[in-house]
Amino acid sequence: MELEEMKNLWKKYDNVIAENRMLNEKLVKELLQNKSSNSLAKMKNAEYFGLIFCICLFCVFIAMSGRAWASVEMTISFFILIGALGASIYAGIYKLRLLNSIDFSHSLTDLTETMQRFKLFISKERIFGVAVLPFIVLPAYIFIDGYSIAQLMDRLPGLLLGCAAGIPVAFILYRSLYFDNIKQINQSLEDARTFRQDAI
Repeated sequence: MELEEMKNLWKKYDNVIAENRMLNEKLVKELLQNKSSNSLAKMKNAEYFGLIFCICLFCVFIAMSGRAWASVEMTISFFILIGALGASIYAGIYKLRLLNSIDFSHSLTDLTETMQRFKLFISKERIFGVAVLPFIVLPAYIFIDGYSIAQLMDRLPGLLLGCAAGIPVAFILYRSLYFDNIKQINQSLEDARTFRQDAI
């Protein structure tokens, strides 16, 4: 076989390998898209709903700001609630930016890093949210219903019991809205890696 023929055969072989790689990459992206898009959409929908809800509540409290100056307790409660809602709105925007940055045409490494960042933020948010729950409920009672701190002392055991009951509910919600969907996407990423390794 002449040298020129060998070069041509080698070139064809290289082209076939390149085409196979491109096809494998395309299949990997389609696999990710098919297995992860539903989980991603669920988390985005939950975030949009939460963000809209917080913005509406923020507007309601701003509209009620006239009563915030009735007493020192009302003023403090008002600013605590506004601060908490502002932080929730900021967190919602940050989470949506992370979720919207997920593009299944990106590399598996980039997708994995983004999912890890999102999961870490959600884990911190869950712990922080549960920790500050009583400090949000009490100001809400003071500002919305006009209770004084002295009046709340009679209701304090019931309020604390309600907050304690809210903790498992919060964990269940976080699991169903976030962690189950994150697990599904991470599993899809792992399947895509396995598929790519087997195809090489």
